[in-house]
Amino acid sequence: MPGSRRWPALTHSPRLRWGFGSSPSLSPSLSPSRSGRRSPGTSLAAVQAGYYTLTGATPLVTMRGFERITGPKADDWLVRTVGMLALGFGAVLGRDALRGQPDPVAGIAGALPFALASGWYGGTGRVSRIYLLDAAVEVAFVVAWIALADRDRTGSR
Repeated sequence: MPGSRRWPALTHSPRLRWGFGSSPSLSPSLSPSRSGRRSPGTSLAAVQAGYYTLTGATPLVTMRGFERITGPKADDWLVRTVGMLALGFGAVLGRDALRGQPDPVAGIAGALPFALASGWYGGTGRVSRIYLLDAAVEVAFVVAWIALADRDRTGSR
């Protein structure tokens, strides 16, 4: 078309290639299966979205209940802010799961900082040791996303 520009394809994640006006192409572990079942990547995104929705909404709904589980907090505003960040990541991962287009970058970008913070502060005793459980869950998400990437890279199923 006269006057139109072709934009170069933008790399959105290691396995998702986006170009303007085109659909993303997904690797096998992230694509919906032909049988109509969820792909492993879609299932992982859905589980992580559910975890972030639950853990992010809890301090917004009941700070007292959240503190019963995680211990007392000095700065409720900070806890609520982190909860909203978790909800944001949960919303993105949930949207991607519903579309059948999981984004490993979003999964790792959410899990890695939460894993580091929970592991560091839980391990040093700055916050309740219950945060070590969260760190373990977050590390599991990171490892699962990396395993899916490796599985796609090597072509194994």
